[in-house]
Amino acid sequence: MFSLKRDTVWVGLVTLVGLGGPARGGLIVRFDTPERTVGTGEVFTMDILADVGDPLVGWGLDLWFDPSILSLVGPPAIGPRWFQTNAPDGDGLAGLAFVDSVSGADVLLASVTFSAVTLGETDLILSTTIGDLNEGFALDPAGFADPVFQGAHVSVVPEPPTGLLCVIALSVIGLARRCAGSDACWETIPATGSPICATMERTRIASTGRRAKSVLSRRPRSA
Repeated sequence: MFSLKRDTVWVGLVTLVGLGGPARGGLIVRFDTPERTVGTGEVFTMDILADVGDPLVGWGLDLWFDPSILSLVGPPAIGPRWFQTNAPDGDGLAGLAFVDSVSGADVLLASVTFSAVTLGETDLILSTTIGDLNEGFALDPAGFADPVFQGAHVSVVPEPPTGLLCVIALSVIGLARRCAGSDACWETIPATGSPICATMERTRIASTGRRAKSVLSRRPRSA
């Protein structure tokens, strides 16, 4: 019942402010991170922010992304300065300001959580649908803001196997412990003057030497 009343109030507000004049008011709607790289299977959250000039009393918008690359994890979490209202398109991206209208920089509209489904890239595109009475940015006391939308880009890359990461980490930790507390363990690279762990350098040289001997042993001997 309460949700229905809020929806009625939103449609009423849109109708009233629409009679008040043309679009106005500086408004930028954007994501907190314009570029994001995640691993396959990773769950991550993107915040939708607004830099609001003239105060807003309500908003609603659309979000597009490639569903073969990302999937939504639950409904969006509406920012603390808004009451969530129903969005007929089902995306849940709509809010009302009560009692005071809202303005200022970095205003949180909503937080959207995704899961990275498969490798690839996708844009996150924000927009409003013309003629949809549940979308747009209603101004106080009348009119609509003319928003500038700034999207984001998400890249999904392979997630390194957990076992491989553990092996690398343990190897580094083991070498670090052998060098810990010993100044004699550190040498200087002549070409750069930079310090290097002597144990690690000797390991690298020994490995290179073994590879060279292996190559020489496979060469055919001359008659």
